[in-house]
Amino acid sequence: MSRQQTSAILLLVLALQILPVSDALAKSMSASLPLLQVVWARFFFHCLATGAYAAWRYGPETLRPTVSTRLLARSASLFVAVGLFYVAIHFMPLTAALTLWFVAPFLLTLMARFLFKRWTRPSGLPSRRASPASSLRSGRRPRHGNGPISSACWQASAMRSE
Repeated sequence: MSRQQTSAILLLVLALQILPVSDALAKSMSASLPLLQVVWARFFFHCLATGAYAAWRYGPETLRPTVSTRLLARSASLFVAVGLFYVAIHFMPLTAALTLWFVAPFLLTLMARFLFKRWTRPSGLPSRRASPASSLRSGRRPRHGNGPISSACWQASAMRSE
């Protein structure tokens, strides 16, 4: 494993330790502030911090984005997801909400398997069959899978190799 990959893993672990603190603060603020204001504050201050960093690192011209339909759809879906999550933590224990939030990728993988008939397989295991990337390029899909973790691995491998 390269040093860059190790750094990325450590940063992700750190981020996953900070995220519950952020959510706990949001839960406590939602007791005294309207939920819409809490969601607005999160995105406003994220925008300020990200904008300042991007302008410093890449120059102020970076802050003039080309707005696309996909970017607007992604932004709107993130806003709705965070808003719904904040509504959930307002009415239920934070531990239960965080558990569901972190399990969501596995649930999505299960939905893909059963609702969309999307077959998946783990990418790290040796196999005589084609890799996820070659399966995607050829239009074929793998014919076996071993559950949500293998599905997530296969999908990550397929995205990485595109």
